[in-house]
Amino acid sequence: VGLSGCYTLLGAGSVSRGAYEEAEAAYLQGLAAAEKAIGLRPDDPDVMNRYSNVCGVLSTLARTRRQPEATAKWLAKACAIKRSLVEHFPENTKYLRDYGLCEYYMARDEFEAGREDEARSHFSRAVEFNEALLAKEPSQAGAIENLGLCYDQLSLMDEKAGRASEGYEWARKSTEMNRR
Repeated sequence: VGLSGCYTLLGAGSVSRGAYEEAEAAYLQGLAAAEKAIGLRPDDPDVMNRYSNVCGVLSTLARTRRQPEATAKWLAKACAIKRSLVEHFPENTKYLRDYGLCEYYMARDEFEAGREDEARSHFSRAVEFNEALLAKEPSQAGAIENLGLCYDQLSLMDEKAGRASEGYEWARKSTEMNRR
């Protein structure tokens, strides 16, 4: 797992210089290292988490490079692993946070692609998991911010669909989150 982290850091350095192909190569090496670690410790949740994190950075890189198919592929892979981790370790707040964030990113990408029903479904799951996280850690800033973003988007979607009262309720919740 340490080796995959090293490659991920190398990739991040390449991204900061705008060397996206070099970054992708480093991230893919990190993914390969994580896959080897999975072979050695297939039941280790930390190894699976590292693998999903590398998939997540590959998704972010693909989004930066405006490659929607690659973005969706890597993000779906990361989210599937995060979902499995949450199912197996429901008390682990790190996994809850990461999965809520994955759902938000899936929602954002679906919305931008014009697939509002799918986006609503992902936003709703992001709300569900971020609320679960806040029930365990009430001052978790990332969950508060993510909930606010989800509420804002759901509000806009409801207003656009002619459901102003539902949109207002989401907007109220967003304002509430921003006050925390």
